[in-house]
Amino acid sequence: MDRQQELDFLEDEVKLGADARIAYEKFFLPFIEEKRQVFFEAFNNCEPDDAKRLSEIRRMSLVVDAFDKEMQSYLTTGEMAKTQLENMNES
Repeated sequence: MDRQQELDFLEDEVKLGADARIAYEKFFLPFIEEKRQVFFEAFNNCEPDDAKRLSEIRRMSLVVDAFDKEMQSYLTTGEMAKTQLENMNES
């Protein structure tokens, strides 16, 4: 990959990260926070001996956490690409 291709690639990653941040903060983060609150309340209201329900709550919580982690990886990748692009433009 030549320098221009690398710059183009990094610019695309920066844009993807910026777009992901907007979507994350505007749509996904409120959804994630709401679901975490719902699961917390469900956990608190669940009978301690209801293993099936506790397991379902845990599974749903893990799915939301995995989704959040995946979205965070897009944000981090965009930030790292921005830093690398800035470093390349300085040199």
